[in-house]
Formats: sequence, C-alpha cells, structure tokens
Amino acid sequence: MIIAKNSLAALNTAVAYAQLDNYDIYALTVICDNGLYELSFSTDVMDYRFFVEAENLEVLGFDASPVDDSAAAAADILCA
Repeated sequence: MIIAKNSLAALNTAVAYAQLDNYDIYALTVICDNGLYELSFSTDVMDYRFFVEAENLEVLGFDASPVDDSAAAAADILCA
C-alpha cells in the first residue's frame, strides 16, 4: 500500500492521539477532501474514525467503538 506523505502524517497524528502503535492497526482507509482527512482503522478490539485537519494536522474529532464480535462470530460460523 502506498500512502502519500501528508496522509502518513495524518495517520501518525491519529495513531498517536489514540495512544496506539502503527503496527497495531489494520483495515486502514484514508480519504482527503477539502483539507480534511478522514481516517478509519481497526485494532483487535476497537474500531476508530478520525478527522484530521490537513494543514496543521489537528485532530478535529474522533470516534472509537468496540469491534463487533457478533459479526466476526457469524463470519466464523459461515466459514466453518
């Protein structure tokens, strides 16, 4: 996966804000529109969504929620 330099800086800002390490995250999505980065990623236990201002890398908002284990369990059953 190739991430633009500014996108990587926004990702690093979000990861640091969440007090995580880059190697803890997966399922990364980065969208930049009108000077605002929207970053979504997951860890083993949480899903995160961040909004980071592109110019100064300020976190403008975020949301974190537990990973939906019921969906994962249903997927495991379907794959069994």
